[in-house]
Amino acid sequence: FSIAAAEMVNLGNVTANKIAFSSTIEGVGQISVDTYVMATDGLVGTPSETWAVKRGDLKWNIQLSSWTWCGCSKGRHGGGCFRGLGRNHQGLARRTEKEQQLQ
Repeated sequence: FSIAAAEMVNLGNVTANKIAFSSTIEGVGQISVDTYVMATDGLVGTPSETWAVKRGDLKWNIQLSSWTWCGCSKGRHGGGCFRGLGRNHQGLARRTEKEQQLQ
């Protein structure tokens, strides 16, 4: 697992702090995550869609490369060729009792 040095970048018309993480997953492939913490308000997005962000908002890009997809690369048609990604967000405030029960 490696973490690159933080750097200031421009996303759309927004300035953000970027931290890049990457790791090899043995026998599966490589995962890279670019994490952006917005330093200014503005708009970010894709060539076909934009959305508003505020200072302090978080955005990330996840890339899977050199991935072994369910044996498909070997000509077999196993269970689906997709990967699901789970995520958990934790703020600075304590979770309420109801939020804890839902976890």
